[in-house]
Amino acid sequence: MRAAVITPDDAAPVFAAALERKQSRRNVYVSYTEAERRQAWVECRELPNPPVNGPEFAAPKSAGEWWDDRIVERWTVRGWPETPLLVVTAAAAAWDGDDAARAALRAAGNLEPALQWTVFQNLRLWRSHADAARFGVERTVDVLLAEWSRLKLPERDPAVTRKTPRRRRSWETAAAAEAGGEDTR
Repeated sequence: MRAAVITPDDAAPVFAAALERKQSRRNVYVSYTEAERRQAWVECRELPNPPVNGPEFAAPKSAGEWWDDRIVERWTVRGWPETPLLVVTAAAAAWDGDDAARAALRAAGNLEPALQWTVFQNLRLWRSHADAARFGVERTVDVLLAEWSRLKLPERDPAVTRKTPRRRRSWETAAAAEAGGEDTR
């Protein structure tokens, strides 16, 4: 049994919630007056202030924030047909657990093989992300990759149908020409 097709309309509220949570992590540069700086110095405390040229958002501190980053990252290319599936799968993995994420991933069976392969590559990218191990997300992605294999969805690029033939070396070409008069190109 195949899962229903996930549309951009299904994924839009998920993205809106993730973006709202991510916006709360925005680094805001604050300009302090000279009097405030002196008072902080007298009290031996540092004024909280991210650098002007620092990152726009603070780094994630939990698995949920890491998944929110993946959702916002994918939504930037929302015109691509696999984006709603990845957004809903990431949200399910973050907030509803492995079973819900596997259920969301089953909708990949409705995609074309080339898009299925793209989804698989995104799962592999999430698995190899530098922070995935730090938050324990790699285990969740491993569950999704296992479900992918169980569903027998493509794990290779369907555009590549055969191996590229090895180029013949000069002595192989010369020997073939002597033996049977083959084309020596």
